[in-house]
Amino acid sequence: MKFLDSAQLLQLASGMVTTLQLFAVAWVLAFTIALTLTVVRTANIKAATFVVDAYVEYHRNVPLLVQVLFWYFGMPELLPEGVRAWLYQHNAEMSLAAIALGLGSAAYIAEDIRSGLRAISITQFEAARALGCSYLQCMRLVIVPQALRIAIPPLVGRALLLFKNTSVAMAIGVVELTY
Repeated sequence: MKFLDSAQLLQLASGMVTTLQLFAVAWVLAFTIALTLTVVRTANIKAATFVVDAYVEYHRNVPLLVQVLFWYFGMPELLPEGVRAWLYQHNAEMSLAAIALGLGSAAYIAEDIRSGLRAISITQFEAARALGCSYLQCMRLVIVPQALRIAIPPLVGRALLLFKNTSVAMAIGVVELTY
C-alpha cells in the first residue's frame, strides 16, 4: 500500500482550501440574494414578482455548468477592456465561479426560504402589524426568523449540494479539491 508523499498532501490541502473558500463566498452570496428575492416576492408587487419568478426559473432550469461557462466566457466580454484586464490579472476563474455558483444556488435557496415563509401563519404577520410594525419590520423581526428556523433542514441540504457543486468550477480552471 502506497501512501501519499508530502507534495501530494500539499496539493490536496491547497485544493481543499480553495474548495472551502469557493463554497464560503458562494454561500454568503447565494443566501444574501435569496433573502432579498424572497422578501421582494412576498411584497406582492406584480413587476417585482415577475422579475423574481423569471430569475428563479432561469437559474433552476439552466444547468449549473452552463451558467459557470457563461460567466467565465461570456460575461467578461460585456465588460469594458480595463475591467476585463483587471479581472484576468486577479484570479478571474475563482471570482466568476463564485458568482455563478452563488447566483445559481440563490434561486434554490430562495424557494427553500419561501417554503418556510408559507409555513408561517398569517396571524403572525397580522399580530406584528397590530403592534405597529411596518412591513419590513414584520418581515425582519417576526416572520423571517421563524421561517429560517423551519427552512434549516432544506438549507443544510442546499449547503451540502453547493459544496459538492464547487467541483463544476474545475471546468474553467479553478484548482479545487477534485482538480
